[in-house]
Amino acid sequence: MDIEFWILALCALLLPAFGLLSFLRLDSDLTLLWASWMGRRPENGYMKENDILVLPLDLADTSSHDIATKAVLREFGRIDILVNNGGETNYCFAVDANLDVFKVLMEVNYLGTVSLTKSVLPHMMERKQGKIVIMNSLAGIVPSPLCCGYIASKHALRDDPEGDHDKRPSK
Repeated sequence: MDIEFWILALCALLLPAFGLLSFLRLDSDLTLLWASWMGRRPENGYMKENDILVLPLDLADTSSHDIATKAVLREFGRIDILVNNGGETNYCFAVDANLDVFKVLMEVNYLGTVSLTKSVLPHMMERKQGKIVIMNSLAGIVPSPLCCGYIASKHALRDDPEGDHDKRPSK
């Protein structure tokens, strides 16, 4: 059998898996459903309704990051943890993609995360407390021909924070 047959067979096997992974990634309600199945419901926790503040935030609009940070500090007086979990993707071959697609992916996935982290970090450094979590993607490690702009933005995100710990000012 020739190579084209095996490539088609492999694609036929992987296509449903990619579909399932896309569904799971995009379906945010699945996280809540899973937590419910595991018995982790808000009413079973120690948090109260006034312990939660939901703010709209656009990673591409870096001017909103300082505003959101100040709103959280005004409400709670401190930020204990920042979970960077936003992002945008695009599926197409690099040759077919408009350069603007790459710009948006880098602005949102990389620069937006860096900007939001920079808004929160001075407060955490002043307190000498706090955690910053960056949710990344295997796409930053494992290449895929249909996601080159996304992969580049996630790879940049992966490498940037790892080197940053040496650049922190000592107190």
